[in-house]
Amino acid sequence: MECAGKGSGTRCLGPPRKRCGRCGAVAYCSASHQLSHWKEHREECERLEQQMKRLDSLNDFPFTFTEEATVQISEKRGNRCSFLSKRGIHQVGMWSCECCCGASIASLDYTRSESNTWNLSNILCPCHGPSSPITKSFCTWRDYYEWRCIPLHSPVALLLHWPLTVYHAIQITGLGSLTSEICKLRIHYLGPEKELLQLAVFGELCSLFPDVHVHIDFIGPAVPQHRHGDKIDLNSYAHCIENDCVCKSENESSSLGIGTHTSSAVTLQLHRGFYHDWFGDISKDSFPHLIIAPNAGIAAYSSWLPTIELIKEINVPAVFSDYCEEACHLAACCINSITSQPPRLPIQLNPFRQPMVVEDRLGFGVDFGQAFKVPFRINDVLPVLPRQISWPVLNNLHSAVDLLPAFVGSITPHNGSIDWKGACFYDNEARLELSGSDRNGSGLGGGVLYLTTSDAHSWTCMDLYVFATPYRVTWDYYFSAREHTLKFDSWEDPAELEYVKQHGISVFLMPSGMLGTLLSLVDVLPLFSNTAWGQNANLAFLKTHMGATFEKRPKPWRATINPEDVHSGDFLAVSKIRGRWGGFETLEKWVTGAFAGHTAVCLKDEMGNLWVAESGHENEKGEEIIVIIPWNEWWELSLKDGSNPQIALLPLHPDVRAKFNSTAAWEYARSMAGKPYGYHNMIFSWIDTVADNYPPPLDAHLVISVMSMWTRVQPAYAANMWNEALNKRLGTEDLDLYGILDETERRGIAFDQLLTIPEQDDWVYSDGKSTTCVAFILEMYKEAGVFGPVANSIQVTEFTIRDAYMLKIFENNRTRLPSWCNDEEGRLPFCQILGEYWMELPQYNTLEPYANMNENCPSLPPIYDRPMEC
Repeated sequence: MECAGKGSGTRCLGPPRKRCGRCGAVAYCSASHQLSHWKEHREECERLEQQMKRLDSLNDFPFTFTEEATVQISEKRGNRCSFLSKRGIHQVGMWSCECCCGASIASLDYTRSESNTWNLSNILCPCHGPSSPITKSFCTWRDYYEWRCIPLHSPVALLLHWPLTVYHAIQITGLGSLTSEICKLRIHYLGPEKELLQLAVFGELCSLFPDVHVHIDFIGPAVPQHRHGDKIDLNSYAHCIENDCVCKSENESSSLGIGTHTSSAVTLQLHRGFYHDWFGDISKDSFPHLIIAPNAGIAAYSSWLPTIELIKEINVPAVFSDYCEEACHLAACCINSITSQPPRLPIQLNPFRQPMVVEDRLGFGVDFGQAFKVPFRINDVLPVLPRQISWPVLNNLHSAVDLLPAFVGSITPHNGSIDWKGACFYDNEARLELSGSDRNGSGLGGGVLYLTTSDAHSWTCMDLYVFATPYRVTWDYYFSAREHTLKFDSWEDPAELEYVKQHGISVFLMPSGMLGTLLSLVDVLPLFSNTAWGQNANLAFLKTHMGATFEKRPKPWRATINPEDVHSGDFLAVSKIRGRWGGFETLEKWVTGAFAGHTAVCLKDEMGNLWVAESGHENEKGEEIIVIIPWNEWWELSLKDGSNPQIALLPLHPDVRAKFNSTAAWEYARSMAGKPYGYHNMIFSWIDTVADNYPPPLDAHLVISVMSMWTRVQPAYAANMWNEALNKRLGTEDLDLYGILDETERRGIAFDQLLTIPEQDDWVYSDGKSTTCVAFILEMYKEAGVFGPVANSIQVTEFTIRDAYMLKIFENNRTRLPSWCNDEEGRLPFCQILGEYWMELPQYNTLEPYANMNENCPSLPPIYDRPMEC
């Protein structure tokens, strides 16, 4: 087992000795890798925990060789070949395909006599009929071995699990009683593979269903073309190696232990193809009593969709099995999505499973922790399967966050190579070499990035990468395990070459691979849709990534507000959950930890009229500006807002209201009216630290890459959003992003450190002072005296909306809230005046103002915890 967090951006610190304390199914080399992997692991942890609790039962067999066949192979102290060799059955007879060096299905030839041979003494195998009739249903291997007088050191269970699984399927579907009433039992056996080389073992059904003719149709694409249509009569049991045994007698019908009324106890017929294609022809002569598909892999193959639809239509009992419980869980999800109903039988352990662990292609044992490394991964295969199968399951396996690339490292020409774990390939290594020649003849040369991929999680996955410098962004994808090359024909200018030499090329991994990334894009688009679909997408995102609940409120969803109960300085928190602004606010909430996405403030004039002041009001030109508008106008706009806003009124505490200087507040508001929204400092209010303000997989490397891309596509947008603000931090003027990078390099400042320099409230930009919706209100509070003596040491442009509603300045006594608050249960400490869901404002009204607050506060989802006095 390797570190589950391998490839998280830092090298592993040693062997993975630290297991997940909850499930125990994965291990880590360090606490930091465990923390970085939690986002991926948390969705499966509880399920794996329950499966791990059942681990011991998987190896619970009565055989004397159990430890050798399970534990020792899992721990690589042995393998199937050595197990079979000790018993003289390696590569002989029906055992020839029981190890990784065995025969292939394509070599199937049942004209060879050894295909019917156990290659064991008659004491160790059921080569003739039972000595006593069946008196009870068998539920364990021990029951069966005792009835057939086989010692528990015999390995025949390794092959007999095929017919015994058929027997068990008949029992659990309630068909066992039917066998006493019919003379012919018809079974359709789907997807046979290895059992095609061991068909003689199905002769054991003669003893399990005496006086019944069992007919099995084997249907699957693995049936060799030259065997299609073959009919095989099993008139005897598989033979032992004893020459004088009764199984060698000429009168083989006597060895079957059955009556003479039928010429064949078991007949098998082979059909090459898919069940839904052959059902019509096969069912003319053999309409089934039972359908069985061992080791089906339903979640992996699109061909199961029409087959499952057919099975639902013909209403025949069907039993599916798979290699591990997780695969069965995913198969049940697929069946449910296709048939619109769950399987009738619960997922259960097959008591007649093969008593030996599965080996991978190299012959190594696969223990429970490795049992999910199958030829496919559900994340890889589902996106290309039909929608009826894939989408219900995919909704639980990826999210919009997976659209964000994760930084894995920077490659410079001088730092050797870096390695990491990918979404598809476990082992990845990259290095960069500069070349002297270039395509455009600039003399700067170019470069070649060599990326070696190996050890794929599955046979069907691929990794998608983004490669970036501040001067370019490119991408590539890798499907095969080998060394790949990405050529940079020439550098843009000397500054890029110098940057690459010093800082390298940043490598980003799309965490859900190529197909998962495309589906994550599908998840992002509805966030901005002004539909019920879009609203549900936003709610689901916030529930998943922030722990929001969105509990429905009783109607009426709007309060009948008495303006006399509202005062100057009362705070309005707004949360929009659909449409363009709903999608934008959802992402903003996730980044900042705020449970509201917009704010406004109430003001009363000398005549007692109520007004609302806000930054971000959209005028008739589509510009977002600062306005002061009458309450009734603002309220009507809110009621008509298609983004379904949830609005809370946060009244100031009476003591704070008493010192609120309404005149100063009005003067400030009027001085700002008409100015643009504060885009200059919007992103800097939440970037306080180098690393711990970026929700994974966001980080400073991704931020600079996005800035670079937008600078090239929309230079005016870039200048408004960050160029001026970065110049302020450097004390420079009019530098574009590349000039800013050059200047930080010259001063020895890292760019991620530049982003954390606190915004200053007195900075004046080209279009005036810049305030976001919340900074505008808090600057008003400063002018009105709310912050008292610490006002001059607080930079409100460093506050997020969450920082604002956490301030301990609001009403803390529910009995003083207005009667129209529409909160009959008294569950909220504030007034919710609009919205169909209860608003949540975690840590509301808890933080006393202090000097330099919020200038250096790390905060990460889903808890968004922060140190005291940061």
